[in-house]
Amino acid sequence: MFWHWLLASLHLLALGAGLAALWSRAGLLRQQQFPNQTPQLFRSHRWWLLALALWTVSGLGLLALNPARLQQPLFMLKLLTLAPLLLLEIRASRGLLRWQSQLRIQRSLELRGADSLARSSYWQIWLLLAIVGESVALHG
Repeated sequence: MFWHWLLASLHLLALGAGLAALWSRAGLLRQQQFPNQTPQLFRSHRWWLLALALWTVSGLGLLALNPARLQQPLFMLKLLTLAPLLLLEIRASRGLLRWQSQLRIQRSLELRGADSLARSSYWQIWLLLAIVGESVALHG
């Protein structure tokens, strides 16, 4: 019971921190005030990745404690909602890593793709909120 409580607490903490970091990243990408806010953009991105990793690991830990969840249709829907969120994150991370390396080499930043990455981040927020709704329905 202790491990379940601990993992569930970490899971919720990661969800809240990740949502805030993702919202910050989306807003900074939409504003496009580079290079003034570039450090904040990369900081928000790192916080989101850290929260996503903690959220994933704690979720896998919760699943290991109760593998019967794999039989529940709502849990499967939750996993199916997670897939596009992760695919969008791969795309966003690649773009932001490209920008980081561009900054190291050129000391300037090309803004091409910032609007697209902002839209992608907002889609991730909606998917994350859908996962929260699915979790609420799953746990009653």
